[in-house]
Parts: sequence; structure tokens; C-alpha cells
Amino acid sequence: EMVHVCQYEKFGKDGFATRYADQYVDSGYDYNKMPLEEDAFDFQGQSNPPAIGAYNGKHGNSNSWYSACK
Repeated sequence: EMVHVCQYEKFGKDGFATRYADQYVDSGYDYNKMPLEEDAFDFQGQSNPPAIGAYNGKHGNSNSWYSACK
């Protein structure tokens, strides 16, 4: 859930809700294919995860989403 907290802080309430809904539709309603969820599951599944502020996302290109998160 820490990943979602950071996403929410980055995008704000409306931005997160819009992005989340768009990704859900764009993924064909497949929760596991949503980039916001992919990052959350990836971070959760790491045996030795980095500090959240150093996390780069599952695909290595989302550091700007997490860099300000503590």
C-alpha cells in the first residue's frame, strides 16, 4: 500500500482516480495489467525492497512517481 500512498501524493485525489480508472479500462479490466498495480505488486514482492524514494517502478521508469515519497 505504500506504493499507492506515494502515487496518491504524486497525482492528487482527482489525478490518481482518473489515472486508475483509465488504466483499468485500458487494461481490458485486468487489474494485474495496470501500471499502478504492477508497481504495487512488484514492490510488495521484493525480498529486499529499496527505500520507497529510490524505487523506480516495475519497468524502471517511474522514479519520478516515488522520489519525493518518504
